[in-house]
Amino acid sequence: MVTSFYGFDKAIPTAYIWQGVSYYLPKQSVSNFLNFIQSQMTSGSVFVFDCCSPLMTFKNERVPGIAYQIDRLNEIGEPFQFGMYANEMEAWLREKGFQNIQIMQQDDLEAEFLHRRTLPNNMWYVVTVKA
Repeated sequence: MVTSFYGFDKAIPTAYIWQGVSYYLPKQSVSNFLNFIQSQMTSGSVFVFDCCSPLMTFKNERVPGIAYQIDRLNEIGEPFQFGMYANEMEAWLREKGFQNIQIMQQDDLEAEFLHRRTLPNNMWYVVTVKA
């Protein structure tokens, strides 16, 4: 059985990192990509990606500056299309067969690495799953 494809050997534990992409895609595209990654992961692999809250996808009063951000993204033809709350993301990933799910909000990451909190909660988060 061939496990190597253009130098990639899916039998070797791998770190997959997917940043700055999910929020620009429709939900079905995100779902398809997650299914693909899950099918590639071997024991010992890790997958890390970032996602945004649905609050980042429409103008609202809860997210400072989001109206401006949305206008700029629409101007360049790259609007945010996908966002999911962290608890929904965790449930969705479990349904897809992912395990060992860890989700850290941006302000939690800031507190862990910079020892302070200045960023708003419930806007961006990072997901880590292990095979």
